[in-house]
Amino acid sequence: MKDALGAFAALRLKKNGVINLGFLKYPFRIRVNNIADSATFNEVLLRKEYTIQLDFVPKTIIDGGANIGLTSIFFANKYPDASIVAIEPDSNNFNLLRENTSHYPQIKLRRSAVWSHNAHLKVYDPGRGDNSFRVEETSQNDPAAFTAVGIADIMREQNWPVIDILKLDVEGAEKELFTSGYGAWLPRTRVLIVETHDRYIKGTSKAVFAAVSKYNFSCRLQGYNLVLYNEDLN
Repeated sequence: MKDALGAFAALRLKKNGVINLGFLKYPFRIRVNNIADSATFNEVLLRKEYTIQLDFVPKTIIDGGANIGLTSIFFANKYPDASIVAIEPDSNNFNLLRENTSHYPQIKLRRSAVWSHNAHLKVYDPGRGDNSFRVEETSQNDPAAFTAVGIADIMREQNWPVIDILKLDVEGAEKELFTSGYGAWLPRTRVLIVETHDRYIKGTSKAVFAAVSKYNFSCRLQGYNLVLYNEDLN
């Protein structure tokens, strides 16, 4: 099945990297011969690892670590009435994110990274590909600096009382997010989909579980992700 899906995709991959899939309303583009983009494509759109069981229709979604936008467009097609905020710090990824989501007015973009507090960040490339860029705090005088964004800040900006789906694939920044400040948004999150990155930063899983254990979440493992359901909101 996996090989068949791969062949199916390859037949639709043009020299410019544009792909059409029947279950998506619009084509999208990945970077040709880019291992990271191919891996993300396989995870999100072939294996469909963000297909989760829900007993409600999501209306508010945050895509933290949006990369080139494949998860955002997957959600936009699956939940066409949802409002989606996609956040990506790397400029090259963000440019392709903007291109891939340009036909979806319900997806709002932020070139930033989610963080636990007000800070200036910069992108750090550990040399593992375009889907593994990390962020770290820096001075506001750093030419590469940008302003971090808080999850609760997004909720206030969008006037959302709850987040229906919060997806976090943030290459280790989950340790920062789940160490402090999470009380403003975690109990107001219905479904949390998070990939932990202990292989990059030790203690990320410990921080996530310590935070969610303070609330009434149930947990399921799906692919690379932990899917956590807030039983008090579902």
